[in-house]
Amino acid sequence: MLRILYVAFAVLFCSCTGTMYTSDGRSVFPSIQNGNELSKGLSGISSDKTYGYTASNPVQVGGGPANERAYLGMLMGPKGEEVQFKRQGSFGGFEVPVDGYECSYEGADSSVVIYIDMYTYKDPKAPVGFFIKDEFKRKKHP
Repeated sequence: MLRILYVAFAVLFCSCTGTMYTSDGRSVFPSIQNGNELSKGLSGISSDKTYGYTASNPVQVGGGPANERAYLGMLMGPKGEEVQFKRQGSFGGFEVPVDGYECSYEGADSSVVIYIDMYTYKDPKAPVGFFIKDEFKRKKHP
């Protein structure tokens, strides 16, 4: 009986891994195991002013909560300020639930909420008003 339980658990566990965090048929799990993988896909600032600022147009980082935090850790304010973030909760009513994070940085007039989809990966960018750390370092700023 115990052997049957082990087999059932193994089948259930193996059938669940790798399917939730995929996009275009490629697994996004390596980005959790190696934080550098997520940063390779990050480039530039979105030209869409709603990108990341509305739950219906979230930043799609895939890879689960680890990629959400890795992405937020790579954001910088417009003058290179470190971004602080706090999870506000999960919001449904969309294709997949999205998480909202209140973000601010030193000198900001107010905080903003950035919405992130941890289930889908699609070349994440910085929302308008933010930079990605490596992008910021490559550009000259006052």
